[in-house]
Amino acid sequence: MKNDGVITLRRLRVDDAEAFADLSTDAEAIRWSNGRRDFSAADAALFIASEVAAGWRTGNTLRWAVADAASDELLGTIALHKVHAAGAELGIKMSPAARGYGNAYRAVDLVLDSAFEDLGLSVLHWYAKVGNWASRKLAHRAGFVLEGTVRSLADDGDQRADCWILTMTAADYRLRPSTIGLAEHSAELQPPALGVDPVVPVLTDGTVRLREMSGQDVSPLTLNCQDPAAVQWTTVPENYTEADARNFIFGHVPACWASGAEQNFAVADHATDQLLGTIGLHRFQAGTAEVGINMGPQSRGSGAAERAGQLLTGYAFEQLNLQYLYWQAAVSNWASRKLAWKLGFRHEGTIRGYFAQRGVPTDVWLMSLAAADPRWPSGPWDGA
Repeated sequence: MKNDGVITLRRLRVDDAEAFADLSTDAEAIRWSNGRRDFSAADAALFIASEVAAGWRTGNTLRWAVADAASDELLGTIALHKVHAAGAELGIKMSPAARGYGNAYRAVDLVLDSAFEDLGLSVLHWYAKVGNWASRKLAHRAGFVLEGTVRSLADDGDQRADCWILTMTAADYRLRPSTIGLAEHSAELQPPALGVDPVVPVLTDGTVRLREMSGQDVSPLTLNCQDPAAVQWTTVPENYTEADARNFIFGHVPACWASGAEQNFAVADHATDQLLGTIGLHRFQAGTAEVGINMGPQSRGSGAAERAGQLLTGYAFEQLNLQYLYWQAAVSNWASRKLAWKLGFRHEGTIRGYFAQRGVPTDVWLMSLAAADPRWPSGPWDGA
């Protein structure tokens, strides 16, 4: 039994049968987990006494009741399926009355502790049918990272359904930032406005290519973000690890594409597809966005950053129909300011203490580019 003062994880009992039957026949449960509309309290009692009990005896399936810590009312169930030495699959089902209060996150957090600390598992997998944004959002909040989509993986009545697969390793669990799961992060992942997955376009000029980020980018992104220049001039975490890279590639980036908050691309060599850096559009407002870029040391001086910037500005103005782009650079970051100048950005001025760099207010140069502006220097270079 586990308890965090708000919810309790305990064994399911036969006297939970009626509430368990109601939970299993909920419309959302039927839609996303193939529940049965005719699942009765008697069916539930038999299931608890036989299959649930057998799962605990064999250790193959560990299913807990999620109960209110004060009243012991059944709020949902959570389980580890296909448990073996290497890992397990996590599944959760909450009643309609319990949703929206953080109960599901609390239950997941307690089960993660059981899985990695008590059972010593090495990895957990989370499956969500494509379109089940509530499940995917919960997984991201708990610290799982999206690995990809598998077509026709799940049963869906008489058909098959595509599934998102997310993972968390024991190392990921122990490196989870303390902010995961806080309320202010709950809006980071929202379903697309049209209810479909966002499509990341591929942009190329024959030399560099802007594309969707993928697993092959984990190691090169880690090295790029460990570069002293990246630490000095960007907001990447200090002592950047592959876990940070995986959370960025499989968590933050797809979540922001889905919500429309940011559009981040990998900058890759067109011939080899090797990652050179990242570039994206941030802080979208009506008709405007801000450009962010971080190129690896191996690409500097090659013109790759300028080519990536040209592709991104063209995309922003010609495909997204933005009217203005903005560029910030910390004062003394002449490389960033010169790159913006090459792309046609105009220096508008210096804002004192506008940017918090490692917790210190830092002066920034602010530059802008309008859709109608030429995309080459508007005057001679006057910097360092």
